[in-house]
Amino acid sequence: EGAHLVIEGANDNAIVLQKSSTLTCNDVELRGKFQTALSAMSGSMFVGRFIGDVPGLAASTSASINVEELKGGGRITGPVAATRGAVVTLPDRTVRSE
Repeated sequence: EGAHLVIEGANDNAIVLQKSSTLTCNDVELRGKFQTALSAMSGSMFVGRFIGDVPGLAASTSASINVEELKGGGRITGPVAATRGAVVTLPDRTVRSE
């Protein structure tokens, strides 16, 4: 509890959740260049907060992404996509789903 997760590097995705994975966390800070902060698929679930900008979110095949808060003046700077029964909930309670 109260942990601060830092992901540093350069890649297509900072976090990838597959096959019913679950990640619940406090603060995630991305350092580096990522095309997407989080890609979740196949029934996976994410619940957490980001510090700083989020370069995009993608959920597919019944996955769920719930971003509780963007801290440090952060904002979503890239696309937010939900396909094949997935749901993405943003801090302002905007929901993207298909």
